[in-house]
Amino acid sequence: HTLQALSGVCADAQTARVLLRSGDNLVMPLIGAAMLRGNAHLLADMLAELPAQHPLLGLERVYAELGWTDSLVVPLDSLIAANPKEETYRTVQLRTLDAVGRDAELHRAFDKWIHDEPSSPAPYREYAKLLLQHNRAAAADSVIGRATAALGTTKDLSLEVAQARAAQ
Repeated sequence: HTLQALSGVCADAQTARVLLRSGDNLVMPLIGAAMLRGNAHLLADMLAELPAQHPLLGLERVYAELGWTDSLVVPLDSLIAANPKEETYRTVQLRTLDAVGRDAELHRAFDKWIHDEPSSPAPYREYAKLLLQHNRAAAADSVIGRATAALGTTKDLSLEVAQARAAQ
């Protein structure tokens, strides 16, 4: 039932987006905005019933669809402060900061993750992925080099190593 309900909310959100873009009169965009607000609240309530990481991933997707990705930055800071070892929160934080073009904050978040989890390959892997998506193979290779120096191995980064080498 949850999947059907989520699908319904997402379908309503799509309809609301169409109404928002309707330039025929002022009423249709107002109805669309009201639908989006209502759906956002309903979605938040539904997602609150799922395991901790699932709501965030659902919210990330919905906010991306609505063009509200920047609205995740503050809640992510709170989630990470409360759960600093939760990899999903950190990964979504990096993706979010990348998506909204906050490069300096992205790099700080990466460095903080390394500081908080010095033996984890996850920060290096996730940051290298983002760099590779932007065709920044040399920068990704530099991150992989930092991982090798810090962790002594890149066995958990083999896909990123291969992609970086192939791109150079």
